[in-house]
Amino acid sequence: MRERGSNKSFQINDDECRRLVDSIAKDNSIFFHNVIIRKETATKFERIWNCKGIQNTFEHFRKQHVMDNTPYFLNQISQLYINGDDQCNKIKREDMRYVPSWDDYLRVRDQTTGVVTYTITSKVQNRNWMFRLIDVGGQKSERKKWVNVFHDVGVVVYVMSLNAYDQMSNDDPRVKCFDEAFDVFRQVASNPVFQSTDFFLFLNKIDLFEEKIKDVPFTLFDSSFDDSLKNDPTGVIQYVKARYKAIWNDCPEEWQEKRALFFHLTCSVNTSMMQSTIASTNVVLIKRKMQKASIL
Repeated sequence: MRERGSNKSFQINDDECRRLVDSIAKDNSIFFHNVIIRKETATKFERIWNCKGIQNTFEHFRKQHVMDNTPYFLNQISQLYINGDDQCNKIKREDMRYVPSWDDYLRVRDQTTGVVTYTITSKVQNRNWMFRLIDVGGQKSERKKWVNVFHDVGVVVYVMSLNAYDQMSNDDPRVKCFDEAFDVFRQVASNPVFQSTDFFLFLNKIDLFEEKIKDVPFTLFDSSFDDSLKNDPTGVIQYVKARYKAIWNDCPEEWQEKRALFFHLTCSVNTSMMQSTIASTNVVLIKRKMQKASIL
């Protein structure tokens, strides 16, 4: 607000942005699942996104719940529209002009609700293996459904977002995302049903984390953190691992010999990295199954 009052060009830019937002808000076609964005609407989105006020606001997106892929798609919004009549609510094949790239597909996010099971066939050491992957929604309202799939699980893959250290929980804005991640891990790791189950902890979004930590200090999460390491990615990662290891070691001592905790730094949009990580996970799972069957 101070910048808006002291900079006349900023005020003009801001007022134009408000008018564009108001005009888009009147377009009911973009507020349903089958969204149709024509060239005129895409141009409005582009102008709004380029407004200085919007860019400044986005710098504080940690206080809101904005998807990490938002800048990626808004930076190319001028290419994502569909040709055709603005009044037509159907998409004709000849109007299609945008073809999603592989990078686009990798950055699409679809929130998991309930329990979703996938069967995947993978070749490991010249043999085909079938894996059953159970994906559970991470939201607080979804966690009560987890107990239904806890039994007979070969490994647990626990994914946390490294770059969320300065953000608040979507379920409770009073709770920090990292605190929630540590707490949920404690609940899962201390469940007796997993006393002989290996855990793979994916510290995800390493790419976004390494960029953010340059400018956003880790002391925003933990004010007692070593000030000399507040912008050091290696120091922060060591801290995160130590917190998880402490939770792991708090579990009953007799469990420690029956299971193991593995860490992986991951970037979900880096396919080669993920293939290598998943392959190593599969090998450990197969070895565990063979040991339980007294084959190894």
